[in-house]
Amino acid sequence: MNKLISVILTCHNLERYIGIAIDSVLAQDYPGPVEIVVVDDCSTDQSAEIISSYKNIRHLKPSSNLGVLMATVLGLENTTGELVFFLDGDDVWEPFKLSTAVDRFQSAPNVALVTHDLSYIDGSGVLIDRKSRPEEVMASIPPPEEDILTRNGVLLHGDYVWLGSAYAVHRTLGNLQDFCVFAKGLPDPFNTYQDWPLAFWVACQPKVSFGYLNRKLFRYRLHGANHSGDATSVSKARRNVRRTHNTMEAIRKIADRFQTDARVHQVTAQKLSFYAYLDALYSGHKWQATKGFWFSVPYLMNGPSSFLKETTRFVGVQLLGIERFLRFSSATKSIART
Repeated sequence: MNKLISVILTCHNLERYIGIAIDSVLAQDYPGPVEIVVVDDCSTDQSAEIISSYKNIRHLKPSSNLGVLMATVLGLENTTGELVFFLDGDDVWEPFKLSTAVDRFQSAPNVALVTHDLSYIDGSGVLIDRKSRPEEVMASIPPPEEDILTRNGVLLHGDYVWLGSAYAVHRTLGNLQDFCVFAKGLPDPFNTYQDWPLAFWVACQPKVSFGYLNRKLFRYRLHGANHSGDATSVSKARRNVRRTHNTMEAIRKIADRFQTDARVHQVTAQKLSFYAYLDALYSGHKWQATKGFWFSVPYLMNGPSSFLKETTRFVGVQLLGIERFLRFSSATKSIART
């Protein structure tokens, strides 16, 4: 018997894409019942009207802007399926996404999280010829090793594990009820991302395994509002850095709570220190940023290109100021694309 599964979509001012995202859920070939909840986080465009036009979909409209983490928590608290899937309102699922992922969950009794590969599309939905990091790292991995590599990728912040619109979690094995309580208790949940703390929380649960599907089961849309983190202004750049810093702080709290091993603590501390440095740099605290940069050198030296890139940013912001540096960086990227 196919059990009820839950799908949580989050949306904020995505009138151009939200209908396409919902349609991709409705087009799934999964034969069992699916409950769909769309959390419209105070959109000011026509998103609400588009969402409301769909029948048999729960449309949650909070009275104030929650941010993506608390919008996800609201969705979790208003769904009941044992398997919970997440979809950003500007992405698109392939029609066999749910059935394929559900099969992977059912392949073993302790699978708590499943994720997979992806393809890229532009703002108009046209496929982009671009290789993904999951494909580069995971494509040649034999199935017996997928569990360990995927779970360690989450615990050690590997860039080859894609979450977002790819991952799904088991409600009971992932202890999602307690995660919601934890998220609400964070100092600044409004400015905290959702997927990495949730996946990290699940990875810390006892005796769970992770599943990876070497298939491109969703299309990630690159457009103006999400491409390169949308750091097109000083306020947006500072917002992105602060959110990432808060996200790493949340992950550190989870690591402490579950007493993860020394390697996980070390990598988490290094990454948290790096984003604390970026926060200081983008906030104009020059001396604090300088100390933070030098403390982050061991972390950056793990990849020479990262060290060179960060040195350029550090020197550029210190000399030009954040606003002029962002303008210069944006112009340089535009020239490189022509």
